[in-house]
Amino acid sequence: MNTSSNESTGLRMTVVGIGKAGLSVLNRLSAHSPEGIRFVAVDSDQTDLSRSPAAAGVLLGRQRTRGMGTGADSVLGMALAEEAAQELRETLSETDIVVVVAGLGGGTGTGAGPVVARLAREAGALTIGVAITPFEFAGTRRLELSETGVRDFKAQCDTVLVLANHRLSKLLTDNMTLAEVYGISDEHAAHGVRGLWQLVIRRGIIPLSLPELCQVTRGRHAESAFAFAEAAGEGRVQTVLEKLLKHPLLEGGKLLAEADEVIVSLHAGPDLTRGEITKLTDQIRRAADGATLTLGAACSPEHAGRLSVTLIVARREAVGGMPPMPEELVPTELLSSTEDQEPRPPSRFMAPPPVLLPEDQKREFASASASVRRKAKRYHAEQPELALQTISKGRFDNAEPTVAYGEDLDIPTYIRRNMSLVDLPSLS
Repeated sequence: MNTSSNESTGLRMTVVGIGKAGLSVLNRLSAHSPEGIRFVAVDSDQTDLSRSPAAAGVLLGRQRTRGMGTGADSVLGMALAEEAAQELRETLSETDIVVVVAGLGGGTGTGAGPVVARLAREAGALTIGVAITPFEFAGTRRLELSETGVRDFKAQCDTVLVLANHRLSKLLTDNMTLAEVYGISDEHAAHGVRGLWQLVIRRGIIPLSLPELCQVTRGRHAESAFAFAEAAGEGRVQTVLEKLLKHPLLEGGKLLAEADEVIVSLHAGPDLTRGEITKLTDQIRRAADGATLTLGAACSPEHAGRLSVTLIVARREAVGGMPPMPEELVPTELLSSTEDQEPRPPSRFMAPPPVLLPEDQKREFASASASVRRKAKRYHAEQPELALQTISKGRFDNAEPTVAYGEDLDIPTYIRRNMSLVDLPSLS
């Protein structure tokens, strides 16, 4: 196989970096900027935003917080994004794919990220979230806040790629500086975005179209994982496979075994052979037994002798039985290349809310039950019980009782049913 491919598909892709972590990933991407990607930086910190190389920037809280951040307040971050909704809509208009990159556990990324994702979907773009969760040493509060952030992202994105930093611990050493530690995290997130670009923006030898990507991801609220591996030389396929199957972001291959959908983005030089593709896909298919595999492959002269593979894995347990995206909701111009076909407006598809997992249902039920018990205790009646006695019927003691449905109606109801009466306080 000696065919190369550098031609663009013409699709428009926008990568939005939100908060400190999101802007760090944008910096990595801009250093080797792939053609066809537009970068947008969104932050509540004026200083960090001014250092971003992104062509477009949106400052949150220009008037309310004067560009001094959110103080790790995710509720404030969400409010600031809602206030800037019109500016964000204009920035996200006229794009086919929006990738929202945000670090979770702080204020801006956790709060504003899901709002930006929602606005992108309302504009008709396929919206993919890249959620970066904290390392263990970040503290309990940030870890708990990141879990809420992931759920919010899943509710607003078509799919969420989770980069769980605690899984990268195997790649770290005690002697690494914090800059080196977070640099590894940023680089993995950047690899994930480049893999998405490789799949749908570059017209590969084995292309993956936007409608195909929509069918795999859109409206399913899946939580996905991803991993990147690269190798060069004669044994490059085997080396890449070993790296992927041991990759910490895939939990050593465990997530592959649980997969429902697997997307493979392959990039190599013109020397890539059919045998190498077959060996690679067969091994991945065996590791992800039962999953649907979708392949995209591209070759370029500058990648000669090298093989780069990005895996995107959607797990069954996170899909929750969501229906696939109806074909009529995909923009018509993307379903056919016929030039004379009448284009349709972008999709306004809004998926149903995500299905709660069993553990989430138990937690919600326990919370609701506790609330009911608290209210019942708070409003417990404290009035004294009335000391009422049964009074004789007098001269009607020997009269025939009035009986209906087996009950003596001459006896007061509160006595027949053994009810207690309380003395209510006077309202006067």
